[in-house]
Amino acid sequence: MNHTLLESTINVKYKVKEIDTLDKLSIEHLCYCFNIHVEYVDEESKALVGDDFSVIYINKNHSQKNIRADFFHEFSHVLLHCGDQRSSHELFREQQELQSFWATLYASMPQHILDQYLPAEVGELSDLFEIPEELVCERIEQIKRKEIYYLNQKIAEKQTSYESKSYNPDQWTDETWRLLNKLKKQTKKEVINYIGLLR
Repeated sequence: MNHTLLESTINVKYKVKEIDTLDKLSIEHLCYCFNIHVEYVDEESKALVGDDFSVIYINKNHSQKNIRADFFHEFSHVLLHCGDQRSSHELFREQQELQSFWATLYASMPQHILDQYLPAEVGELSDLFEIPEELVCERIEQIKRKEIYYLNQKIAEKQTSYESKSYNPDQWTDETWRLLNKLKKQTKKEVINYIGLLR
């Protein structure tokens, strides 16, 4: 399976920690594996990332699915970023937030676990992964876009390979040469060049 660099980064981290089943995506298990402490608070969710230990503050006033969405967003910062965002340039913060949005989808519904439950309805996946339906929809669309991209890439590669094999004068039969020469005599024009047949 082809993955983006960001998805591959998370997959490698999950593989090292043997996160390969739905139950291992619990907040408690992930915090244990990645040495993270979680505090449920009455304020905005955020993460403090350290070299050996991190703390994630989660707004406890949200629904369970939104608590998990918040957790995976902050967890993505822990997995991918270092330092204090508040002292960073605004564009850098925006880039990290965008990166964390996509990483939230990968981390909360990694394809190697999600594939075990597909095909399934969005609501069912939302309940299984305990993630809001809009994130499930975005993840499914993301997977579809990725599959279409790689399918188109394979088609283009095969087409290029076919074209390069089909236009190789060294492999033409005597009959092909005879027909091309006959066509050249009939049209009184050159019918082949170094690129391909003239049209």
